[in-house]
Formats: sequence, structure tokens, C-alpha cells
Amino acid sequence: MSGETLGSGEAGGLRGETTTSLEKQKIAVLDLDEEMTRLEPNLEQTSPE
Repeated sequence: MSGETLGSGEAGGLRGETTTSLEKQKIAVLDLDEEMTRLEPNLEQTSPE
């Protein structure tokens, strides 16, 4: 019985960690997109033509 509980606990823990890391990656990507969107007009203005 204790073995089963340990196994399910590990699976739940791993699943939780995976979800957390994926959410962190999504947030990081969104932040990056916002920064790029904010910087793009500046790059267009400063690029010499």
C-alpha cells in the first residue's frame, strides 16, 4: 500500500512541476513578445537608411 501511495505522489509531484515550468515558460515568452513589440518601433526609428 505504501508503495502505491509513494508512486502516485511522485507522479503528482512531477506533473505539478511540469505544469509550473510550462507556465513559467509561457509567461517568459509573453514578456519577451511585449518587449519586442515595444522595441520594434524604436529599432525602425533608429535604423539609418
